[in-house]
Amino acid sequence: MAFDQNRRLQAFRIIQNFPDYQTIYLAGAAKLPLAMPHLIRKITQRILTRINPVFVVTRTQNDFVLDAMEFYCSGRVTPVDQPPNQQILNLIRNIGLFHPRLNPDNLIIPGYYGDQPMIRGGPRPRSKNDRVRSLTNQLDYDHGDALLIVGQRREE
Repeated sequence: MAFDQNRRLQAFRIIQNFPDYQTIYLAGAAKLPLAMPHLIRKITQRILTRINPVFVVTRTQNDFVLDAMEFYCSGRVTPVDQPPNQQILNLIRNIGLFHPRLNPDNLIIPGYYGDQPMIRGGPRPRSKNDRVRSLTNQLDYDHGDALLIVGQRREE
């Protein structure tokens, strides 16, 4: 967790480890504008170094989360860098993140966040990466679509 100088929560990170699948699921939120993005990156990097998973899975509407996954996973992020394949879909099922509305072609879950944007109170964060923007442009942001992301950090 990250707090501001008045001890108000600004960000948190949840980690679920699936050692049988060499996978971790990361979830969390950060209050925008976050004055400490370096802190979130540092916390995440420590987690990845300590657990050293092959796969990192998360769910988001935020372009910047995809940018971070590209950084952590050296550009091996499904569905940004490659389309989902059967191995990725099986992994999603095996760790319990398969959703009945999940589109297997782009890993978008329509209306996941309850028919509203996850991020409120400001402009939607946009990546400078054309591939990331092209993918997140497919989200119906205002109706709560979510994108499931699977990053591969190294070969199994």
